[in-house]
Amino acid sequence: MSLERLAAFERLANNERLTDNLTDTTAKALLRWAEQQLQAGVAEDAVLQAAHQANRDDLVDVSGVLAAANAALNKAHTAVVAHMMPAPDPAAQAGQAAANALNQSAATIASQMSKLGQSVLNSAGQAASDQSTITSKLNRIGATLGANARPRSHRIKRRRGWRG
Repeated sequence: MSLERLAAFERLANNERLTDNLTDTTAKALLRWAEQQLQAGVAEDAVLQAAHQANRDDLVDVSGVLAAANAALNKAHTAVVAHMMPAPDPAAQAGQAAANALNQSAATIASQMSKLGQSVLNSAGQAASDQSTITSKLNRIGATLGANARPRSHRIKRRRGWRG
């Protein structure tokens, strides 16, 4: 632990108002918690304020004291983060709006392409069905004509009067 952090812990440990409402066991646990927070790089003021909020008569067990200290520290940290949030960049907002519009357009286009693809498949199926119907009709006509039909050359020759 750096000298600065060690000095901050000494100030917290010597502050009797920090643990005056706690039992010896809960006070030691709170001081260990404060030391760990300081070693983790949390600001001394934030740790001091969280420890003050955990110093209550109604908290009699270690877990309650540590939970209150953590809750106070998290609340202070959230407030600092919310206060320090930079103003949104107009270019970033415009880019995000464009990305959102593109995502919506992509979804719409994908849906339309899916419908078009289904339509093409349905049309191809119908065409195949129509082709088989036409083929079967032509086969029936061919079978009927095959037995009774005369060659075309015979008809032409008969019209001209040629016998043969």
